[in-house]
Amino acid sequence: MFPIENIIAVIVSVLALLAIFLAVYKAVQQFYTLMNMDRMNRRYREIFSDHPDDRHAGPANGSAETNF
Repeated sequence: MFPIENIIAVIVSVLALLAIFLAVYKAVQQFYTLMNMDRMNRRYREIFSDHPDDRHAGPANGSAETNF
């Protein structure tokens, strides 16, 4: 059989790999969340901008008035 040190080393290695995979998963999840928030922010600017061609600026003077 394997010595107990090898079994402990395998367990520690597996836990370390799981921690790395979890960190990568969380980083990718946060990236997609930020991209989604950026897309919603751009859509908000498109809806509430004072001019239809003004796609990169927010509401004038911080107001939320629209031209409906």
